[in-house]
Amino acid sequence: MPTPDETPELTPEPQGPYKDGTYSASSYGYSGRVEVTVTIQNGQISSIEQSNSDSPEYFDYAWGTLYPQIMGNQSADGIDTASGATFSSEGILGAVQKALAQALA
Repeated sequence: MPTPDETPELTPEPQGPYKDGTYSASSYGYSGRVEVTVTIQNGQISSIEQSNSDSPEYFDYAWGTLYPQIMGNQSADGIDTASGATFSSEGILGAVQKALAQALA
């Protein structure tokens, strides 16, 4: 009776366009730098951590508005700034876009 060939382990295909890893970038918000660390798993954004020296009342509103959209779209492109917190929004989006550009390289 012949011995069956071993089945090779399948490498899971990435589910998104990004290379797995952790990418950090920063951009300027309303009153200081916004720094983000984006974690990519299986080709998709799995988490975004942030630290900032921005004004909390603007930054917290912008983060709460933009974060779910970035995660849902798996991109920071084409997302409108949070009304009333434009500069904080631009800092968040700019930093995430820079980090994701590294993940595509």
